[in-house]
Amino acid sequence: MDILILEDNARTRETYEKMLHEAGWEVAATGSIADFERIHNALCPRLLLLDVDLGGGETGLDVLRRLSDESRLSAKVIVITGKASRLEAVEAVRLGAYSFIDKAQFDRQKFLIEVKNALALARSEQDSAALAEALAPTHALLGECAAMKRVRRLIEVFGAAGDAGVLTVGETGTGKEIVAGQLYHASSRRGKPFLTVNVGGMSDGMLASELFGHKKGAFTGADNDRPGYFSLAEGGTLFLDEIANLSLDAQSKILRAIQQKEIQPVGGVPRRVDVRLLFATNRDLLQLVHEGGFKDDLYYRLEGNVIHLPPLRERGADAALLLGYFLSRHGKTFNTPVEVDTAALATDLAAYDWPGNVRELENLCESLCITREAVTDDDVRSELARRMRRGRMQPAADASLQSLLDIGEMKQSVAAFERAYLLHHLEANRWNRSATADKLGLERTTLYKKMKKYGL
Repeated sequence: MDILILEDNARTRETYEKMLHEAGWEVAATGSIADFERIHNALCPRLLLLDVDLGGGETGLDVLRRLSDESRLSAKVIVITGKASRLEAVEAVRLGAYSFIDKAQFDRQKFLIEVKNALALARSEQDSAALAEALAPTHALLGECAAMKRVRRLIEVFGAAGDAGVLTVGETGTGKEIVAGQLYHASSRRGKPFLTVNVGGMSDGMLASELFGHKKGAFTGADNDRPGYFSLAEGGTLFLDEIANLSLDAQSKILRAIQQKEIQPVGGVPRRVDVRLLFATNRDLLQLVHEGGFKDDLYYRLEGNVIHLPPLRERGADAALLLGYFLSRHGKTFNTPVEVDTAALATDLAAYDWPGNVRELENLCESLCITREAVTDDDVRSELARRMRRGRMQPAADASLQSLLDIGEMKQSVAAFERAYLLHHLEANRWNRSATADKLGLERTTLYKKMKKYGL
C-alpha cells in the first residue's frame, strides 16, 4: 500500500484521503491509533502521514517514537501539525521523519509534491535494497585464478576504505556491477541506499537532471522539484556505470561532487551531499585522457583505487568452476537435472573466446536448463560448437533475408526474424541484456521472456 494516514479530525482526514486518491495513490486513513497500528502491521505502507495533535493521551510523535524504538519504521514519514513548533520539528526529524508540514501554511500543490518525493525516495530505497541483496556476497565472484583472488582482496581493502571512490575496469559481462555490490556490502554504508545508474546513454541535459535533480521551472516540462540520484542516495552509495561515455562537462560536475561533496540541481543552488561514489568502465581511461576524451584530473583522482576484472578467456580453469555453479543454480530454478562433468569440458570451454564473458556463460547455462529435459556434457559441447560456428560465419544480408522470405508461414517467418534480430543485437552488445533492452526500447523483463521463448 502507498499511504497510511493517522488524523483524528474526520473532515481533515477525508480531505487528505480524497486528495491523495485523486492523485492516483492507494490510501488508507484512520483516526484511531489502534487501527493505525493494525493497518500498518498488516499492509506495510510506504508512507505514513501522522498528525501530531490527536486529541487524546498520545500524540503522533509518540506513535512515531514507538515505531522507531521498536525498529518497525520502514516507511517514510511526514508529520503534520496545526501547532507547529521548532522543537516538534527537530524531534520529528530525529525520530526519522522525512518532513514536517504546518497545517496553518498548508498548500495543496506543495503537499502533493512532498508526498510524491517521499514515495519516490521510499521506492528507490526499496529497489536499492533489492538490488543490494541480489549483489550480496552470497553471489560470490567465483574463481581461483590469481587475478580473481586479487579482485576479492581489493574488495576487502577498498570496501573498508570509507568514502574513497573506486573504479572497476573490465570488459562487458565480467561482473563490474557485482563488484560494486560487494564493495557496498563490505562498507560502513551497508544498509543505506545503494543506487546504480548507467550514465553511458544519457545526454548532458538529461544527465544533469537525473543525477543532480532539478527545481520547478528550470526547463520546459519541469513542473515540479525533482530529487536526483545523488539526493536519493544520501548517506549511501551511488554506482555510476560506463563513465567513459560522459562528456567533459559532466565529468567536471562529477569531479566537483567527489572533491567538494557538493552538487547543484538544475535551476537550483549548490548543496552538500554525503554519498560514496563507485565507477565502472570497459574502456582504457588513460588512453582516453591522451586523446582528450577524459579529464586527467578525474582520472588521477581515481587511478589509485582501481579493480581490474579479467576477461573469462584469461581465467583458465575458472570457466569450468563457473559452469558448474551456474548449471547447479539454474537447474534448481527450472527443475532441470544436470548430468555434467565440468572437468571433462575444460578443453572445450578453453577453446571458446567468450566475447560476452561470465554473463554469456551464465546465459548459456540458463538457456540449457530451460530448453533441455536434462543437461549433459554433449549439450554443453553442442552449444559451444554452435557459438564458435556462429562467430566464424558472416552470412550475407541478402541470403539471410531470402531465407526468411522462403519460410512458408508468415507466423514462422516473423518468429525467425525476431530471433535473428534479438541475437544480432545481443551479440552487438556483447550479451549485455540491460544495454540490449535499452537499445531496442524494450523493458528488460520483455527481453528476458523473448530470450527464453527463442532459446537465446
